[in-house]
Amino acid sequence: MDIGFKILEKITLVALRALKPKDTEYFPEKNPEVRKKTERFRGRHFINAETCIGCYACERACPIGAIIMVPTGLKRPRAMPVVNLGRCCYCGLCEDSCPTKEKSIYLTEDYDILIKDVGINLTPLIDDLWAKPVGDITKNPLVVKDLKKQQQKEGK
Repeated sequence: MDIGFKILEKITLVALRALKPKDTEYFPEKNPEVRKKTERFRGRHFINAETCIGCYACERACPIGAIIMVPTGLKRPRAMPVVNLGRCCYCGLCEDSCPTKEKSIYLTEDYDILIKDVGINLTPLIDDLWAKPVGDITKNPLVVKDLKKQQQKEGK
């Protein structure tokens, strides 16, 4: 009799849990337009090669060294920032330190970080996540396109 009561109790518990609303939210949501963001949310970085002057201010302002300035070999900008997304704490100090009128580096409101071709140089890394980037930034097709556009403007 005691065993029958325990079995009935467990069946009742399972049935009640099955009817209870789920605690887990699915991603991506069924209705992605409903995503709620706070006003102060900081997402992925955007680097504007047209306005960047290569002044190293963002690299110096980064408290954890997630930004490395890579020489471009051009007159202007002489270097471009490369952001190590695995190391970045998204504090926004790089954006605050940028001296250009239209910020050359800023944090967007996008929180889908793993997107291709967003203007961030996701260079291959040596051995571990914290290594310096390998390769030439001027070989990134997005950067080359932006730099050529800027050189054409300067030439006119």
